[in-house]
Amino acid sequence: MYIDKTEKNIQYLRTIIKKNGHKKPIGPSTVAKERNISRAGAYKKMKKLSKQGYGDYIPGKGFLITEKGLKTIKNEIKKHHIVENFLRTHLNLTPEESCKESYKIAPSFSEKLIKKIEQNSEINMKYRCNFHTQQKITNKHLPECHWIKEKTLKIK
Repeated sequence: MYIDKTEKNIQYLRTIIKKNGHKKPIGPSTVAKERNISRAGAYKKMKKLSKQGYGDYIPGKGFLITEKGLKTIKNEIKKHHIVENFLRTHLNLTPEESCKESYKIAPSFSEKLIKKIEQNSEINMKYRCNFHTQQKITNKHLPECHWIKEKTLKIK
C-alpha cells in the first residue's frame, strides 16, 4: 500500500534518512545544511512532519523518523525501483538513464499504475544499489540505496 504524501515531505524524509535519522535524531541545522535552506525553515518543516506522524521531534536533539515515515520511504524506494526497472527492460535505457527518468516521473505514478507495472513485469534484476526487485527493503539498507544517496532536490 502506498501512502498519500507530498513530494516535499518525501524530499525531507530522504534527507533525514540519508543522515541516519531512522537510527538517531537529526537536528534542523544538519537538514538545513544538506538542503541549503535556513535552520528556521528546516525546524518548521520537521515540526510539521512530526505533527503528521512521520517522525518525532525531540527538543534539543532533533527529528527521529517513526514507522510511518519509514514505511513511506520504503514505498517510495520500491516505487522508484519498479519504474526504473520498467524503463530499463521495456525501453532499453541504461541504468543511469532509467534512474534519472524514474526520479522525474515515478512520484506522479498512482498506486494502481505501480501495481500494474509490478504485476505485468517479469523483472528480476539488481538495482543500481545492489538490491533485487524481490528483496525486502530493511531499515539497515536504507542509507545504501541509490535513491537515498542521490542529491536531494530542493523543493520549497
